Amino acid sequence: MHLAMEIFLDDETGQWGYAVPALSIVGTGCRSKEEARRLGYQAIEAHLSAVEPSDAPGVETVLFDVEIAPATESG
Repeated sequence: MHLAMEIFLDDETGQWGYAVPALSIVGTGCRSKEEARRLGYQAIEAHLSAVEPSDAPGVETVLFDVEIAPATESG
């Protein structure tokens, strides 16, 4: 599976931002493209580690360890 993070420059503010549509994550106000990439990466990690199992009766929760790392680009 590939998880897409979009990094963009906001023309109105001149600042960078990031979005991870599949996880409903959006961040703005970054001073550089590198900062947007770093903060986006941290936001993904925080989002995935914050998921708590359901305690609903009759529900079995299966947890998966997921490692987040930049994909290698193939040409």
